[in-house]
Amino acid sequence: MQTRFLEAGHPPYWGRFMLGRYTSAQLAEPARLPGCEDYELVSTTGPGIDQLWMHDLVTGEAARFTIATARPWDALEQLQHHRPWVCPLYAPTVYWVFNHINTHPHRETWWDDLPRTVDLTLDDMDILSQLPPSWRVHGPTALQFVDAIGLVNRSAENRAAER
Repeated sequence: MQTRFLEAGHPPYWGRFMLGRYTSAQLAEPARLPGCEDYELVSTTGPGIDQLWMHDLVTGEAARFTIATARPWDALEQLQHHRPWVCPLYAPTVYWVFNHINTHPHRETWWDDLPRTVDLTLDDMDILSQLPPSWRVHGPTALQFVDAIGLVNRSAENRAAER
């Protein structure tokens, strides 16, 4: 598995993550269990070939994301499905990664151009206000965290003025 460390923050908050994706050799690895040898170990149909793992280095939790479309809101939907117990910056960082993939000029090289550190913007952080109140994070609840960084009641006009 190819891995990259990614630190993301919105002062004074800081998150530490490891991203991972399968190599082509791993995707071609055959199953070895008797009777299953005709199949790949990692599914290459559907989402198998275009998967991204994101591991929270503090809580030890991880989730796998399908990046076939790389639309940032797909990340939120997948995150709500997995519901890992993670730091509050996990969701904004996943959102940022999907944005990076989606806006990268060369889809094939987004991984190579992934930075080591990311300064999250208020727009990136605003995804927290879209999560359900029961969102499980390490530390404050999503709503407490949203209140702490001042994202509550951010209108579209306010967002545009902040840019």
